[in-house]
Amino acid sequence: MKGNFDNFYYKEVAKLTGAGGWSVNFRDRVSFLDPQAQRILNTPPDFRPTPKTTIDLGVL
Repeated sequence: MKGNFDNFYYKEVAKLTGAGGWSVNFRDRVSFLDPQAQRILNTPPDFRPTPKTTIDLGVL
């Protein structure tokens, strides 16, 4: 399962700013970090943050 990070525009903005992103699917109760955020936070590729761990990481 992937977050909504496939959009070309999103990828280009993330690349230009050097920022990562966090996405939440409230309906399915899952959240995701994009590849740039995973690199910045040094998380493994299969890491699936919860809102609590995201707050603990300082993403919010």
